[in-house]
Amino acid sequence: MALASKCLALALAAALASCAGARREAIAPAPIGDDAVALLARAEKELAGGRPADAAALFEQAAALRPGEDAPLLGLARARLAAADVPAGLGAADRALARRESPEGRALRGRALARQRQWDAARTDLERALAGAPKEATGWALLAAVQVNRGDRVEAAYAYGQAAALLPPADAAKAVWRELRFLPPDPVQPEESLDRCTRGCTALLEGQPVEALREASNGLRFAPQFAWCSAVAAEALWRTNDTAQAERVLRSAIQKYAPAQEPLRADAKGLLAEVLSARKETAGEAASLAREALSVRGDRVTALVALARACEATGDVPCVRDASARILRLPHLSDALRGQAEERVR
Repeated sequence: MALASKCLALALAAALASCAGARREAIAPAPIGDDAVALLARAEKELAGGRPADAAALFEQAAALRPGEDAPLLGLARARLAAADVPAGLGAADRALARRESPEGRALRGRALARQRQWDAARTDLERALAGAPKEATGWALLAAVQVNRGDRVEAAYAYGQAAALLPPADAAKAVWRELRFLPPDPVQPEESLDRCTRGCTALLEGQPVEALREASNGLRFAPQFAWCSAVAAEALWRTNDTAQAERVLRSAIQKYAPAQEPLRADAKGLLAEVLSARKETAGEAASLAREALSVRGDRVTALVALARACEATGDVPCVRDASARILRLPHLSDALRGQAEERVR
């Protein structure tokens, strides 16, 4: 009987312990894998490991657990862009910005817009991002590539200069080239040509026209009808003082552009206007070319300088003053250029 009582007591104790364990399991917090912090950590690991689809799923789960926070959505935007799902990446960036304005959100939105080749909108977002985080070298590199696509050589050089101030020169050039290689102005070209010609464009931003000409010439070997690459070569020729050859190459490039490439043709016309505006006998043509470029691209410092110089050569004083006043409304002017424009306005 004593043995039976002892066995019963042991059974009851085991049953109570089991019930207590079940009760503890029912009220215990969710496993760490379901916690947003853990999910975000796992998502970042998946993204770093080159698995953006898996990362996106984890970021989505974290976003559901933290509906008021932007961090999971910023991660989701990065993952979607890494997976080349640009519309989803843009949507995630927009959702993040709706929760909180941030430089990272603006930068991601700008990158998505650039991937959609919405250059003006991308520039606006990237400039807002960099106003809040001016030390982000990758943002300046991306902005340089966007400005090249916008045909704004002065602003592209400024963005490159900001990147170069934050990175060693070789790293800055590589960063800008990577962005430009991913976002070339004319992407429907052979890979080797795209590689060489974007390197040539980057070399121009570095102030190395001889290297730029070498790269562009190599690129044209694989695609002789690559008009944008011809324009890069022409600018390099002009900067090495081979004005006659630069003019010939630019005239050919202007004819090569397809009808859908009017902005790029306008850039070449603006550059040709710069070349021709230095000579009185071609100043009239230079003024016409500059006006055509400006009508397509809007105000660009280089085209306006060419217009002012050409109008000065032909004695068109109102044109000189108007072009110079428009120059003064643009950002990032050199002291010399600002002084020259102010003098012309006076």
